[in-house]
Amino acid sequence: MGICNSCFGSSSTDLTDEVSATEMRAKQLAAAEKRAQENASRGIGNQAKVQQWQKHQENLEKQEKAAAAAAGDRDNPLKWQVN
Repeated sequence: MGICNSCFGSSSTDLTDEVSATEMRAKQLAAAEKRAQENASRGIGNQAKVQQWQKHQENLEKQEKAAAAAAGDRDNPLKWQVN
C-alpha cells in the first residue's frame, strides 16, 4: 500500500482538504435538512395545498375537542347511582 502512494509523489494527507469540525457539521446539517425536505415533498404535486389542508384538519380537531369540553355534562345531566 505504501508503495503506491510513493508513486504519486505526494502523501495522502496532501490530497485531501482539511476541513474543520464545525464546517463539516454545518455541511452535514445542511445536507440532512435538504434530504428531509425532499422526503417530505416526495410524491406531492402541490406542497402548499397539502400543508393548508393539514392545518385545516388540525383546526377542525381543536374545534371538536373544545366543543366536547364545553358541552361537558350538558348532554347527559342525569347520572345513575346504584346502591
